[in-house]
Order: sequence, then structure tokens, then C-alpha cells
Amino acid sequence: MDEDSSHQKHNSGLAGLAPELLLRTAAFLSWHHARALWTALPFVALASGTSADKVWRSLVASLVAARGHDEGFLADLTTLQEAKLYQPLINAYMGLFPTVVKTALSHRYSPNRMLEQIFASDDASLLKVLLESHRCLQFEGGTLIAVIEKRARQCLEVILREASAGERARVRLEY
Repeated sequence: MDEDSSHQKHNSGLAGLAPELLLRTAAFLSWHHARALWTALPFVALASGTSADKVWRSLVASLVAARGHDEGFLADLTTLQEAKLYQPLINAYMGLFPTVVKTALSHRYSPNRMLEQIFASDDASLLKVLLESHRCLQFEGGTLIAVIEKRARQCLEVILREASAGERARVRLEY
């Protein structure tokens, strides 16, 4: 065996190990962060069709096996079911556990129910996804105080920028 073929064999073994290591890493992340990680991975982005479904299903299967069905996250999925970034995850979850997902999606939740966790982690990207899927959110003065108290600087910047967008404002501040 020459050096090039030995090197290729070694690299292909590592490439096969990467998804397994990432699944183990995802077990320590929230569902939202695991979705963000999976979306950012090159092997997920390059996969298409059946291959992409399989990659997303592996994430869902791994997380459900590790922690069961997270009712809070399923409620979040209901709130975010229109978000494009969540479609591969929702489709994979639906493919593996259709009854669980159909039951969850039959309920309606206010997008405001997610704000506490978003502000606690200063997750501006999740706040933006929430805004994209609900077009407009209303915040009372108490909500702004909560953002400030939690030192959620990135979320506060998004809220203020969106509230000051004139006619295109996706955030309404109620004082």
C-alpha cells in the first residue's frame, strides 16, 4: 500500500467518525443549539434528498434516545413551525415520531412563551427566527426590563433595531 492510499484510508475513517462524535456532542446541547450546529455542518449542508433526511433523522433519534421527547421543545416547534431553518428538523422528527409531532403541532402557543429562554441565553439568532416566523411581536415595558436585567445585549439590539424600523417594524413596544 502506497502512502497516498494509506492517507486516504485514514481520512475516510476520520470522516466516518465525525458524525458520531458530533451526535455525542449534540447530546449536551439544547435542541435549538443542536439544530444550529447541524445546520452549520458541511456534511449536512452538502447532503441532499434522502441523504439529508437521514442526517437530520440521526440527530433527532440520538436526542430523543438520550432525553426523550422534550415537551418544552415540542411547544417551541409549534411556535416555529413556519420557520425555514426548522423545516429539516421538523420533517425528520415527523418522519420518526409522527404521532408525537402531530399532537404537538395541533396546539398553538404564543411566541412570547419562548422569550424567557431566548433572553436568558441572549440568543439573538433564535429571536430573529421567531421574528421571521411571526412577522411582528409586541413587547411590554416589563419585557424590556427583563432583557436588560438578564444582560441580553444582543437581543436588546435586535429588539431596538426592529422597533425603530418605521413601517417595516417587526417589534412593537408597548409602554
